[in-house]
Amino acid sequence: AVQAPIIPVIADLVRAAFPGAQVEVGGDGRHFELRVVSEAFAGLRAVQRQQRVYAVFSDAIRGGELHALNIVALTPAAYQMDSLTYFLGFFWKSATSESMC
Repeated sequence: AVQAPIIPVIADLVRAAFPGAQVEVGGDGRHFELRVVSEAFAGLRAVQRQQRVYAVFSDAIRGGELHALNIVALTPAAYQMDSLTYFLGFFWKSATSESMC
């Protein structure tokens, strides 16, 4: 079961570290998935973006409060492209499924 209080805490910590960021958090109480979209990631490689977000939680992970954190950190432009790719993939999958009927 998801420990409801921790999800808003995770989101608040990210927003404090990356003002103006779009933050999405999900998880089961120990394992979390986090997507952060921020201009602060402009010019950084994917690994560097993840390291910046991970640094916010390094003490909590070291202390066992968070067991695992899957991080997707994107610039707004990359997020738009990622969303478009997802949409087009879904559209293509739907279109090809219908044509196969």
